[in-house]
Amino acid sequence: MSLRGTVKSNVRLAFKLIQDLGVDVILTKVSATSFNFGTNTTETTVEKTEVIRGVLIKTTKNKKDNTSLLGELLLKSEDLDDPSVYDSLEINGQTWYVYEYTDDGYVITAKISKER
Repeated sequence: MSLRGTVKSNVRLAFKLIQDLGVDVILTKVSATSFNFGTNTTETTVEKTEVIRGVLIKTTKNKKDNTSLLGELLLKSEDLDDPSVYDSLEINGQTWYVYEYTDDGYVITAKISKER
């Protein structure tokens, strides 16, 4: 087995062993279908929903505006190609948004935010 294969195997094992430290992450991609001029709202439909396991590393208050929370989320790279194609993600019933991420080929570190 190559070194890359060994590392990927160990990442899979690590995510498997975290058990209750992990959280279900529901990724949602929506598409705007129409605008209702009577209510001034966009009516959307869910295009794609995917559930994967992740680890919520930390959450902190946003020091700039103090009205939002910031967090860091770890995800397996093999579970997700590109987090930026999803409009939102849900963790423990709360809606978060990815504003930045890095992918080293093994683990995606996503910086996420949500309004309080």
